[in-house]
Amino acid sequence: MRVSYFDPAQRAAEKAAARLADDEALASGRVSAAELNQRNFAFAHVDFSKVRIDFSDHIPSL
Repeated sequence: MRVSYFDPAQRAAEKAAARLADDEALASGRVSAAELNQRNFAFAHVDFSKVRIDFSDHIPSL
């Protein structure tokens, strides 16, 4: 069984490198700001015009 551990410092370094690569791609013109936003947006594949939130089974407590 393979076990992996989350290393916050390593993840921060990975994110910083990804941001730097994005900045360089944007500055060089390899991607546009719109393309970069689309690529980095977690929900890019979701058509929000068809999304509904159903609270009918939820009784709020205050």
